[in-house]
Amino acid sequence: RYAKRPQLLLEVQLALGRQLRRVSPTEGVAILDRLVAQVGPNHRRIDAVQAARRIVLPRVGRHEETADLYFDQAWRTSDDAYRNQRLFYTAWSLFGATKYDDAGSIFNWLEKKAKLRGELHQRVTWFGPWSLFRARRFDAAQAAFDDLVGRKPHLAPRALYWAGRSAFARGDREAGLLRFQVLRDRWPHTLYGLRTASLPAVKESPPFTLSESRHKALATGRQSSRYRIAVFANLADAREVRAAVLRGGTPIDPALAISWGKRLAASGQHHAAFLVAVRALRYIAGLPGANQRPLWELAYPRPWFARCGSCAEMDRVPVALVYAIMREESQFRPAVESPAEAVGLMQLIPPTAALIAARLEGRKIDPKALADPNHNIALGAWYLAGLSQRYDGQLPLVMAAYNAGPAAADGWIRRADAGGLDMPMFMEEIPYRETRGYVKRVSRSLAVYRMLYGMEEGVFSPVVQGLVQATISGDITF
Repeated sequence: RYAKRPQLLLEVQLALGRQLRRVSPTEGVAILDRLVAQVGPNHRRIDAVQAARRIVLPRVGRHEETADLYFDQAWRTSDDAYRNQRLFYTAWSLFGATKYDDAGSIFNWLEKKAKLRGELHQRVTWFGPWSLFRARRFDAAQAAFDDLVGRKPHLAPRALYWAGRSAFARGDREAGLLRFQVLRDRWPHTLYGLRTASLPAVKESPPFTLSESRHKALATGRQSSRYRIAVFANLADAREVRAAVLRGGTPIDPALAISWGKRLAASGQHHAAFLVAVRALRYIAGLPGANQRPLWELAYPRPWFARCGSCAEMDRVPVALVYAIMREESQFRPAVESPAEAVGLMQLIPPTAALIAARLEGRKIDPKALADPNHNIALGAWYLAGLSQRYDGQLPLVMAAYNAGPAAADGWIRRADAGGLDMPMFMEEIPYRETRGYVKRVSRSLAVYRMLYGMEEGVFSPVVQGLVQATISGDITF
């Protein structure tokens, strides 16, 4: 059919090799490798073939070849910005090939010499020290993480946690324990601070307080914001008012937030109460619930408690996990719909809901009524239970599969098992940025729910507990 049209045949094979990465990457790579041998290095479409190979090769574990292709591009270009981008992907591919020293050298050079911006700059800043940790150069990794704590405030809790892990790995228990204690004192309600929740304080410190001038500025909030929220509390169905509240940029004083939030929650507007509480929570110090507990309960509410509890008990899934997923997925909006057509509190897509409902024999569940909390919660809890059984109750894996799908999560787990990663390391190396952030946020919410409502006392994560106490126990696997 294509004997007289070789160029069309090449394009068809190129497109086929690229698309097969999703269903059969081994076949896709084989097609593209044959094309490289057929066309030769001087063919006008060789760059397109190599571009397709750069996409497909990592899917079959050929990371070093991918790094060579990216480095070849960096070597040949005269554009500095493009060269730095290609060098980043060279380092990223070397990291995937477990060449951590080589990857770290390029990451460090890019941070010091290249003028990267945005997401690439953030990834380079983090993966330089992280490559040292993965290369088991723990002295250098600890120094690099400690440096990040001072230079990059937004990375400080994360860097301090891994500086402590580095210190323990090189045998300096005292230095590691000190970093964990500082983390617990300064950033107690971050994910990393919660991992060290049971550690004693380095020193007793007074609760965080605002300066007098700042306190006066926040005492009542912007007058227009107060009016909007007050009106919304009485006109709960006015979507224009809800949008105005969402756009409000002025932080709210905790005392007022509690008052407003309780009225909103009493009227059934859990999403609005949640937003008000979260805006005020940034001014509360200490572990979850230690100060201004009513505000924490508004930021981590338990609406539809009877339904959530009964479904969780029936499907044998932690009710705290149901609420943590709900908080991240929908922020307690029953009828919200995502661009991907996921609907409701647990953000289920209709085809998945239909498959679940077909297996729920004996239960009166309507998969088309996803905006109804009773139906949505039942379907979501059953799906979480299935994932929990699939991953032996390891909740971060359940969260990853819930967000990215079981197929993607299975591939990451195989790679983590091959690399000997513990759960916190696995969470740091989830390839999808969205899923990586999602798992961390849901893990944090899970821990806060357990601590607030007596579902779990504030304890070490098993990894930290093993480092500090040389015993593994507890069930907070984050």
